[in-house]
Amino acid sequence: MYAVNIVDVAHEVRNKGMSWQDGINSVEAAQQTIQTRWDAYLNTELVDAEKKLVDELKPLLKTADKATAELVQIFSAQEQQQLDNFVLNQLYPSIEPVSERFTQLVDVQLAVAEDVYNISNINYARARALNVGLIICSLLISVLLGFIISRSLLLQLGAEPNYTSDVIYRIARGDLSVEVNTNPKDQGSILFAIRQMVVRLSEIIGDVRSTADSLSSASEELSATAQSLSQASTQQAASIEETSAAMEEISAASDEQTMGASQITTAISQISIATQQNSSSAEELYSTAEELTGQAVQLQQMMEFFKLRSQVA
Repeated sequence: MYAVNIVDVAHEVRNKGMSWQDGINSVEAAQQTIQTRWDAYLNTELVDAEKKLVDELKPLLKTADKATAELVQIFSAQEQQQLDNFVLNQLYPSIEPVSERFTQLVDVQLAVAEDVYNISNINYARARALNVGLIICSLLISVLLGFIISRSLLLQLGAEPNYTSDVIYRIARGDLSVEVNTNPKDQGSILFAIRQMVVRLSEIIGDVRSTADSLSSASEELSATAQSLSQASTQQAASIEETSAAMEEISAASDEQTMGASQITTAISQISIATQQNSSSAEELYSTAEELTGQAVQLQQMMEFFKLRSQVA
């Protein structure tokens, strides 16, 4: 600012390129700008090299300000000869040391800026390396967690999800012949529980089928027995009727035998009643046997929904 705004203005006024008043205005404006920027610079954080140069500049600035004030007085007096002598003999020696120190300050600031830039690059490289490391660690942790979760699920299921779902689907369709393969050491997985359930269900359904078959056979035997009993009761009733008719004929032929025949007829009537009751009981037994047979058939049909391993073999 001193070299450009003050020295150059002095030369322009000296060479008639600027009026005396314009020179005064330019120098005063330059002084105000220099002071404002200088105060702002002093309020910044300075490194040791800058502080040293600032200490060197303070007395030099006072000398330069004194020379600038004298220049303004010469402009105000409009003394050309005095201006020539001042510019050639006093102005440069007063301004030049200030310009040199300002140049040194600029060099220091450039060096500081370069250091800050290098430090920023180093910090950026470190931050980038740290971020890359964190990303890689996050990916590794994610893969590890995924592996742990998958392994935990497999341990809980007991096998691959597709195999487990296929086994469950076949069991839901009544296929208990499905081979449920589990790890020999597996004692607590879902597939192990399914395997135990299949074994238990197969045993229960086998027992139910056996019971249904036995019930069906017993019902058939009971039905056959009831039919035989019904037929025998019918034949016995016919025989009793024939005997009763014969006794009536004997009673008509002989009065002496009337009392005995009457007793025989009473006995025969009682036997006939008992025979009818037996016939009725036989019919009820036959009906019950038929009902049991129907229920056994229904139970067998229901059990046909399940397919056991013994049937496949």
